[in-house]
Amino acid sequence: MAMLSSELVGGLAGDNTASAVYAAQAGRMVKLKKFFLRKKLGEST
Repeated sequence: MAMLSSELVGGLAGDNTASAVYAAQAGRMVKLKKFFLRKKLGEST
């Protein structure tokens, strides 16, 4: 667990590309969730 947290801190401090990729994936997930919610709402009405 300590190793994982130190890797996380190191990644946050040093590796901007990894955090950028993570942010892009998180944004994509939000878009997908909104898309599916809109589909569900469209089907229910």
